[in-house]
Amino acid sequence: MMNDERFALSTHHSSFRVHHFFLVGMTGAYFSCSLLTPTLHPARCTIRCGGVSAGTMSFDVEYWNNAATPDARRLRRQLELEGYTVFEWTDRPGTTYPPHEHAEDQSHWVLSGALTLVVGGEEYTLSAGDRDYMSAGTVHEARVEGAEPVVYLVGAKY
Repeated sequence: MMNDERFALSTHHSSFRVHHFFLVGMTGAYFSCSLLTPTLHPARCTIRCGGVSAGTMSFDVEYWNNAATPDARRLRRQLELEGYTVFEWTDRPGTTYPPHEHAEDQSHWVLSGALTLVVGGEEYTLSAGDRDYMSAGTVHEARVEGAEPVVYLVGAKY
């Protein structure tokens, strides 16, 4: 049995540094993650992660790097401008969703609390302001982290 291939690539720009990480499996499935680190303020960074498997599913995460609290109205409007139908959802602490998929593209934008998504065996914990992009057919599972409920916007593209 062959091992997965892992490799990393770093590039430098005048105002930020980008680190790309890749994992290529035996089936040709791959996972990638990018970390953008500003040169002037390295403590403030943006992390974008994505995974694609056999061309049938994709997943991307954008972590909030803004000091301001997420504004639900502004985030809802952004999702709508991107073509999503949007609704707000709340899950209680301890809520879990077993592996499943959706027929439509979805994006979840966390307003408060924490939600962990598992995609392709990798875990991504989203907190206030963090969001994911999930194409139709992406198999995933989810669970609410901590003692607080999680409140998030769900955007769906049919």
